[in-house]
Amino acid sequence: NLLLQVLDDGYLTDAKGRKIDFRNTVIIMTSNLGATTLRDKKTVGFGQEDAKEGYAAMKDTIQAALKQRFRPEFLNRIDEVVVFHSLTKAELDQIVYLMAKPVIKRIHDQG
Repeated sequence: NLLLQVLDDGYLTDAKGRKIDFRNTVIIMTSNLGATTLRDKKTVGFGQEDAKEGYAAMKDTIQAALKQRFRPEFLNRIDEVVVFHSLTKAELDQIVYLMAKPVIKRIHDQG
């Protein structure tokens, strides 16, 4: 209900009655809703058509999860839902490397 006030009226009223202005604000919401379902359904595709169909199926799964979790009056106020592909093992390895690199350097510098 809090977000409905922000999305409808462009402001939020706090516990002390003060209004916080959201009229010139872009609100970005994130969620892992449907991630478990997608992980359990994961299939391997071989061509570009498979990738397109896989993405469409993934987006449908996420949309269904959103409809299960949130009321229509909330979902109808959202302009766009962007679904991202899962990170690959190579991408995860690169993230771990980049995050560990400064730690490894500090350990090396300390002897």
